[in-house]
Amino acid sequence: MTTNEFNEFFEGRINGIRQLACSKNEEYATRYDHFRNFNQGAKITGLNRDRVLWGFFIKHFISIQDYILHNATLSPCQVDEKINDMIIYLLLLAGMLVESEGRLIEPAKTPNQ
Repeated sequence: MTTNEFNEFFEGRINGIRQLACSKNEEYATRYDHFRNFNQGAKITGLNRDRVLWGFFIKHFISIQDYILHNATLSPCQVDEKINDMIIYLLLLAGMLVESEGRLIEPAKTPNQ
């Protein structure tokens, strides 16, 4: 894969993840509590919301691990779906950490900035 091909792949994947996250937000978040399902999960389980999120994340991680290490049968579509969900969970975790630490959200910087 050339750098240009990877850049096209990357932009397409990021755009797809953005669309997926927006559609999932409609189902799992509210206007006033973006982390609603994780907060509710924390109340139900007695765990903190980071651990609730981690439970969802690790489920996908184990599937990908089985696919890589043990030749588990997954379709390319299933692999992509799990990878996309894992990326979204990591971004949600980053958002939770920003919120819980009271940090201001700063725009992402490129290495040249």
